[in-house]
Amino acid sequence: MSGAIILWVALGGALGSVLRYAMTLLMKPATSYPFPLAIMAVNVLGCLCIGLVARKIPVLVSESYQLSVKAFMITGVLGGFTTFSSFALEAGQLLEKGQPFWAMIYIFSTVFIGLAAFCVAYFR
Repeated sequence: MSGAIILWVALGGALGSVLRYAMTLLMKPATSYPFPLAIMAVNVLGCLCIGLVARKIPVLVSESYQLSVKAFMITGVLGGFTTFSSFALEAGQLLEKGQPFWAMIYIFSTVFIGLAAFCVAYFR
């Protein structure tokens, strides 16, 4: 692994993390729902974006730059933007609050809508 690739991943990860934080702040007014809508939206949007990026990189970027673009966009930006650990934490907090119904709604809707978003982007 080259130093340049590590730098691309680091820069992308920093950008993705800031974008996730900004999106959760922007969605704060919508967080009155019984489950964490902001992280769900981040993960679903991330699934859509990773589908688009994975599908379009070979078409839009020359082969010599594909590794750098994938490292920056997929591993860096989208890896920093989406967050399975926050998803697990928030699902666990719903269970801890005695809200198993909302925890299951949150888990299944995030997984299935996220997979659907990926499929729409990747297979269209």
